[in-house]
Amino acid sequence: MNEVSVDVITRTAALNDLRSEWELLWEDCPEASPFQHPFWLLCWWEKFGTDKRLSTLTFRSNGHLVGIAPLCLLSEGGIRKVMPIGVGLSDYIDCLFATPFRKIAVHELFDYLADREKDWDLCEFMPLPSDSLLLLPCSPNGILSVIEPVDTLTTLEIPSGCVHSSISAHFSDRLKEAHARASRLGEVQFEIQKGPLIAPAMDHLSNFRRLRWNHHSPLAEQFFRATAEEFARRSELRLYTLTINHRIVSVLYGFVQRGRGYLYLTGFDPDYKKISPGVLLIISALESLLAEGISRCEFLRGREAFKYRWKVKERLTYVRRLQSTPLKNAQ
Repeated sequence: MNEVSVDVITRTAALNDLRSEWELLWEDCPEASPFQHPFWLLCWWEKFGTDKRLSTLTFRSNGHLVGIAPLCLLSEGGIRKVMPIGVGLSDYIDCLFATPFRKIAVHELFDYLADREKDWDLCEFMPLPSDSLLLLPCSPNGILSVIEPVDTLTTLEIPSGCVHSSISAHFSDRLKEAHARASRLGEVQFEIQKGPLIAPAMDHLSNFRRLRWNHHSPLAEQFFRATAEEFARRSELRLYTLTINHRIVSVLYGFVQRGRGYLYLTGFDPDYKKISPGVLLIISALESLLAEGISRCEFLRGREAFKYRWKVKERLTYVRRLQSTPLKNAQ
């Protein structure tokens, strides 16, 4: 039997010191996503951890790191909530366990939380992929466990090496018309921005999103830029732009990892809405990924209509809530 010991990290410096071991664990877990990578989660903690208490669990066997549950505590409306680091800006999230230790580590995690139930009122793990071990039908005695779907992930497998083979003839005709309208406005260029051109492209993306949503989160923008810089350092950033007459009218922040493409954030100039700049850029991005030999692309969370122009596959994400006593502010 693979025995593990559990420790808790409560200081940011100690979490940062864990990065090298954490990266090795991530590398040894072939199904781990970018949203589980230490650089992503450490960046999130740096930007959003100021009003939270670190409570990350590590799992070791014979001194080796075999699992990590990146958690923190937030007091919200008088309710002490245990939540994953990375929540909100990660399309799905999970703990990270080496394969031989996965099930025992999950049970150790739940036992740890049960032993310290006086320190928290609610544990909320979300959004979890459907294959997360945190969804296993086990919970400590006396603790209420609820599992509910929260969102939808969409994935595109590009068949036959052709992007257009995954869309209808009608939609293909509409794309041709949109491209023709764009061409009538001037020179059309699709590019992947690198080096010093990354920052101005991210400026445009930030501005487009602010215009669309009429909302600006400086911390979120800092997070997007910091993660983009790290993906660029790792040669994994794919920052796509559509320009017309040398003016950027759409930006797509994407990245590649482990043979998959991820389309994470998009934005476009509302003055060019009639030419469907966002969809034109997505088509170009998919063709670029395919040229790299990448035929699987994650459209990520949300049921936006444009995603279903392609023959995407759906899978749900879930929330698991643990609660031992009635919440103080429960309705």
